[in-house]
Amino acid sequence: MKGLDASKIPNLLDVIKQKGLLIIPLIVIIYTLVSGRSALYAGFAGIISTILVASLKKETRMGIKDILGAMEEASYGAIQVGIACATCGIIVGVAGMTGIGSVLAHNIIQLSGGILFIALLAVMAVAIILSMGLPSTALYIVVAVTAAPALVELGVAPIAAHMFVFWFGAMSNVTPPVALASYTGAGIAGADPMKTGWTGLKLTLAGFLIPFMFAYNPVIVWEGASILTIIRVFITGFIGVYALAVAVQNYMNDYLKIYERIVFFAGALLMMHPGAMTDLIGIVVLIIAFATHHIRVKNKKKAYSVKSEE
Repeated sequence: MKGLDASKIPNLLDVIKQKGLLIIPLIVIIYTLVSGRSALYAGFAGIISTILVASLKKETRMGIKDILGAMEEASYGAIQVGIACATCGIIVGVAGMTGIGSVLAHNIIQLSGGILFIALLAVMAVAIILSMGLPSTALYIVVAVTAAPALVELGVAPIAAHMFVFWFGAMSNVTPPVALASYTGAGIAGADPMKTGWTGLKLTLAGFLIPFMFAYNPVIVWEGASILTIIRVFITGFIGVYALAVAVQNYMNDYLKIYERIVFFAGALLMMHPGAMTDLIGIVVLIIAFATHHIRVKNKKKAYSVKSEE
């Protein structure tokens, strides 16, 4: 697989000038949902705003034929979504009538002894197993009624609990033995499916720790904090995840030494842990890690250049 030729890549500024207005319907949908309107109302507002915004420029203007074509495509899409929703309705109904969600939540709490970290590990495994082979809509319904209640009972904020199970449900797409996303990529690339699956898992290992941040620090999902605190947590969390990815992949500008890898991992955990003091210590640790690695790689390249000249 090869990327586009540089001459064929569209210019970002030109695209924004020509079709930048088309981002307005997305803003309308988000604003409508945040303001408390229903999803149906937001979808309808998005459709109307799309038609209105598209009509402002000749190259994006939709005629009657285009609108009818869009409605036809939407009808086909609605059938797929309708089938998924109907299936999810059956799953929710079975879970409600049998009480499997409550039973599973009770068993997880009992097995974990009320220790949140152990419960999180158990819920992670349940979410991944139950979501294997399912699309995002269906997998969320399944894990929301089976795995999320256990975390809520243990005191995790509801939005953080649901985000936790949904995240790991989605991660089932890159978790062997049923890593559908990896297997699809392997089919397109003509690569070995299992090798691609394990490689995909390795590349996403850092993502397996991010949901634990939701559970221990719900500020990340904008739960009960000021705007300044949310911004601080977002920035430090972003840096922490980057450092974690560097440590897990064992590479930045060059392969890491074992001591660099340990320092990056420690700094990442400090940055991801809630608290201003841990963030400050984490920043100092990561500055040392980045500087040490950069100096070592720079000296290595300089030595290699001198050796090549000789």
